[in-house]
Amino acid sequence: MTRKLVKVVIFLFLLSFAVSADTAPILIGSDQCFSCHSGEESPWQKNPHRKTAWGCESCHGAGSAHQETMDRSKIMNPGKIDADALVKVCGYCHFSGRQKLDSKLWNEGMHAQAGLNCLKCHDPHKVNNKKLLIKPIIKMTCYTCHPDIKKKFEKTIHGKKGLSCEKCHNPHGSKQANLLRLNGREVCQVCHAKEPHHFIADKVTTKMLQLECVNCHMGNNHLLFLYKKGGDLCVQCHKSVY
Repeated sequence: MTRKLVKVVIFLFLLSFAVSADTAPILIGSDQCFSCHSGEESPWQKNPHRKTAWGCESCHGAGSAHQETMDRSKIMNPGKIDADALVKVCGYCHFSGRQKLDSKLWNEGMHAQAGLNCLKCHDPHKVNNKKLLIKPIIKMTCYTCHPDIKKKFEKTIHGKKGLSCEKCHNPHGSKQANLLRLNGREVCQVCHAKEPHHFIADKVTTKMLQLECVNCHMGNNHLLFLYKKGGDLCVQCHKSVY
């Protein structure tokens, strides 16, 4: 038995023990789950979680006690545990393996600090999109908590061109402010690398080096300027000129 498999077995044992201290549930397999939860069987065949080591029981814990008693308290329901516990259940797979999400970045991030958990954005039983989002696309999922951003963003050139939130932000955590994937200037230059004026600040004064793209481009008009008139924008820094 490999070391990874041993860890999975130990984890499932502890998870099952936490659900019920009266008995020691054993694994019964997803087919046994579907004997009662028949409506879940067909969608499950298209769900990426079917590839987990123990199927349904990878998230819900060993199911024998629940099957024998039909007692809901004898099985883990991830939707009814606290946020920290839920993140640990999901993180057992998602903080390792191919995805390699960073648990430290998540725990220190704005979403975790706000008390969000995985199920606020994802539905583990979904099959209509690869990321198992609660909405068909990412930005619609984000808008469920950020309706104020939707009103502003959809009016901008980025919104009109269909730019999605995750292109600039990492919802699972970041070392940058506002969950940006890179620092302020670098994240813009992923798409705008050929805009020559974006490099002017790098060649002028120390004060200019402190400028970020959003110092000028964070409004709702065509070029995202903060002010409708160019002069009004420039005078914010060049007061002695105007």
